[in-house]
Amino acid sequence: MPLKIVPDVVSEEPPLICNPATTVIEAAIIMRAAGKAAVIVSDQGELAGIFTEQDVSLRVVAAGLAPDRTPLGEVMTANPVTIEASNTTLQALAKMHAGKFRHLPVMAHGRLINMVSLRDIYASANDQLELELGHLKAEVDLRQTVVSYMAGGERLISFASDDSVLEAAKAMAERIIGSVLVTENNKLIGIFTERDVSFRVVAKGLDPKTTTLAQVMTENPETIGPNQLCGDILDKMRQGGFRHLPVIDRDKLIGVISIRDIYAAVIHDLEINFGNAMRGRAQSMMSQ
Repeated sequence: MPLKIVPDVVSEEPPLICNPATTVIEAAIIMRAAGKAAVIVSDQGELAGIFTEQDVSLRVVAAGLAPDRTPLGEVMTANPVTIEASNTTLQALAKMHAGKFRHLPVMAHGRLINMVSLRDIYASANDQLELELGHLKAEVDLRQTVVSYMAGGERLISFASDDSVLEAAKAMAERIIGSVLVTENNKLIGIFTERDVSFRVVAKGLDPKTTTLAQVMTENPETIGPNQLCGDILDKMRQGGFRHLPVIDRDKLIGVISIRDIYAAVIHDLEINFGNAMRGRAQSMMSQ
């Protein structure tokens, strides 16, 4: 039986809700305390928008706005795409993949009841897909290596440790990426992500102009090799709570792979296997 958003995926924990007048710094503090990457923006009980840590980095810090004076109403995504509680996880995953969303407000009979993340949906949807593919005697194959799905040089953006958070945020905004690498003498020494912008800079009231990457980066991050399998990388990301992993080939830094890249690889793989299974089934029926 297909898994539903409610009750199979969404927890009983209520979503984080702010109003349009809430400042960015207030929202960042709330997200940091809860360990969540997004808040719902509600105006008089009605869904008005959604605000994520990506918005903190791209729409606020990179744009030079003051987090303590910028209300969510000015930088949120208004009238966001939503998902019905009765939808299946497969429908939700397809909607997120098509719209490049990470979070979707969950509605029931026109009423906001929760919010679900890409990671939540993927975990359940993948189980369901594997089950359905199993009925067709097809196996989910994640043998593709990381290089097949990494954006390569476009994602290889590095900074020095004494560069500012503002410079890094601007680079992430220009490339529409979620992280930059910090190097010294061509050696990787850290990684700085949009989550760091929200949790380690804005939520703590630091000035992006004067705060250096050395102060807020993750030092000596976990890395992967170019020939590691997508399935293994996804497991590593889940276990460590990572969303970006630097890729190193023979001591040479060649890029970064994100959890979105891995999700794209998995979806691509599942689609291929499902298609192959369907064709094999059709051919089998024709030969009978």
